[in-house]
Amino acid sequence: MLKWRFMNTGARDGAWNMAVDEVLWRRVQEDRSPPTVRLYAWEPATLSVGYGQSIERDIDSHALERLGIPVVRRPTGGRAVLHDREVTYSVVFPEDLWDRPMGEIGEGAKIATGRAEPLPGTPDAEQEPVSAPILRDYAFISRGLVAGLRNLGLAATLAPAAFRPDPKDRSGACFSSTSAYEVMVQGRKIVGSAQRRGGGGVLQHGSAPLDLEIDKLCSLFRTSSEGARARLAANLRKKTVSVTEVLGGRPVDYEAACAAFEAGFDEAFGGLERGGLTPEEEGAAKTLAREKRMRPVPVRSVG
Repeated sequence: MLKWRFMNTGARDGAWNMAVDEVLWRRVQEDRSPPTVRLYAWEPATLSVGYGQSIERDIDSHALERLGIPVVRRPTGGRAVLHDREVTYSVVFPEDLWDRPMGEIGEGAKIATGRAEPLPGTPDAEQEPVSAPILRDYAFISRGLVAGLRNLGLAATLAPAAFRPDPKDRSGACFSSTSAYEVMVQGRKIVGSAQRRGGGGVLQHGSAPLDLEIDKLCSLFRTSSEGARARLAANLRKKTVSVTEVLGGRPVDYEAACAAFEAGFDEAFGGLERGGLTPEEEGAAKTLAREKRMRPVPVRSVG
């Protein structure tokens, strides 16, 4: 029977965090690492950009330098995220996981194949199995995120399967729009996620902000005018929410949030086993992180 490994690796710098995710994703392709759920944080606060995102087009290098915020490129796509007070999750598993016998992969398969119990508070129509692997896996992973947020007292739901982002919301910021099966509270996005598939492995990771500094985030983006920056901030306030805001200003610390998410993934995935990085995984991550630090993401000054 499949057992998902769980680890909480705490706060590290951006190069290390992205190196670990990439190493685990590549190793699971070769069946050298087990399917894994990892929670982590960022120290110092860091801006991550999508694998193919144009920094020159989207990011204001002067603001990054002024605020002392480093940049790291994710192995996944999507748009920029400012990682500060948050819980970041990553999930890696073999791409053929759902083709394996039900008895081998356990309860988690019921979610991906549409045989799970309905998610309370979410219409059945939004939980129908989907043939597209990307959306299927988003729906599967989001069940764990929803359960974790509900453990914190938040009435989280999934965005409907038919949900499509408004083209007018397009910007360099991840949280400016919501897609199918992403996690929402009070009609606003509360977890931003990105996924990469290839070589037989799946990596999905994302951010659940415990608090948000929207003005600080917006100051990092290139905009055509200060009016455009103000509109971006207004849109983010309309479309995005943090755990602290939903709880009426009551703060939640990282460890308490991690405990809630661990329990949520344990419930949704049919069981987790606590573990840590193996010596081989840690060694590979150290090497890759060192390479990332030696080859930082180039951020060019703009006029």
